[in-house]
Amino acid sequence: MKKKLLFSIIVICFILGVEYSFSDELEVPAANQVQILKKILSVEKNLLNSKDKEIVIGIIYQSDNKLSKKTAEDFKMNANRTISKANEKIFKFILIDVKNNKDVTKVLDKEQNNMDLLIITQLRNTNYKLINQYSVNNSILTFATNEKVMQNNAFSLGVGYKGNNVQLLFNPKQISAEGYSFPHNIFEYAKKIE
Repeated sequence: MKKKLLFSIIVICFILGVEYSFSDELEVPAANQVQILKKILSVEKNLLNSKDKEIVIGIIYQSDNKLSKKTAEDFKMNANRTISKANEKIFKFILIDVKNNKDVTKVLDKEQNNMDLLIITQLRNTNYKLINQYSVNNSILTFATNEKVMQNNAFSLGVGYKGNNVQLLFNPKQISAEGYSFPHNIFEYAKKIE
């Protein structure tokens, strides 16, 4: 009886166009993620020593996915409030709507703009491995806004919780493959994921 009721609720939500998500919710608020990202970017030597005046950050999202869109908007809003520059480098944020494209790399190629970092929100029906390979091929650092997305798809950076505290997640192999390096002390309290 309970199973039929739950199934009926899910079907009704689907018919009415209501997004019903159990596991894809943003675990760590965007404001906290922005603070962590600010610390990370302020110590990465390749970014800081480049000749470019800007550090270009693309935020990948789907406009028809309410959670993905809200995450992207929250992230950009919080980033614009708190992050302005690091060592004379100005941060430039670009929202990249991939909609329901199976091949996200085609959208990324159009939006390239010499991106230094890709922030990946929760995406539906998307092959994350294409984003992963694209980031390696183009030396773009990756940052997942959801711990499960980070763990399941081997992006270089992400955030999660350890108890009640926000914790940085990192994948050293992916960071290296994307062409970046960080001082070891930045990962002193971080969780290593491979």
